[in-house]
Amino acid sequence: MIAKGDMLSIDDVLDILAIELIGVIPEDESILVSSNQGMPLAMSGTNGASAGQAFRNVAQRLDGANVPLLNLTYKAGFMERLREWLAGAN
Repeated sequence: MIAKGDMLSIDDVLDILAIELIGVIPEDESILVSSNQGMPLAMSGTNGASAGQAFRNVAQRLDGANVPLLNLTYKAGFMERLREWLAGAN
């Protein structure tokens, strides 16, 4: 959504708020699932969830650790790229 101009970039948000960044939590369906189960995502067993890892990284930064930000580069799947290509062909 950032690449399409539908939302602000991280740098834009930092400029507007003038605060130090402690982390970025990506949109992730597992957040909804874990909250419906009453289990914090960072504590759940869904290790593959990028949002869960982002929450754990923020907690480590708050504890003083030097943890790099997650790579949030979006990579569309084949079907989505095909849909975008077909939509652009019209």
